[in-house]
Amino acid sequence: MGVSFDVVLAQLCRSVPGARGAIFVDHEGEAIQHVVHDPTLAAYDLQVAGAYVAPLLAHAMAPRQLHVHGVEGNTFIQVVTETYAVVLLATTATPTWQARVALHRCARDLLVEM
Repeated sequence: MGVSFDVVLAQLCRSVPGARGAIFVDHEGEAIQHVVHDPTLAAYDLQVAGAYVAPLLAHAMAPRQLHVHGVEGNTFIQVVTETYAVVLLATTATPTWQARVALHRCARDLLVEM
């Protein structure tokens, strides 16, 4: 085994300007691992965001990646496998293209670690 899930998530956060935190979740929204990158983000809030992934993905017609643009920030979701996804919380200033490319890379790295 190479690096751990938390290292992969930390790399994701470091590679995306405005990243606040990332969480790796299963198909039920249960947290596997998370990394808080912005000290103003509570770990609990990151876990709640991860918990909402399951119903969102179940009703989104099998996407590989989703971007939800909110007033206070962006949520990016990348499907890793049918039963796992990674969620990135970021500021509104985060470049979408950078987040999408980094999430794709993160999913590939998480697959290697599984």
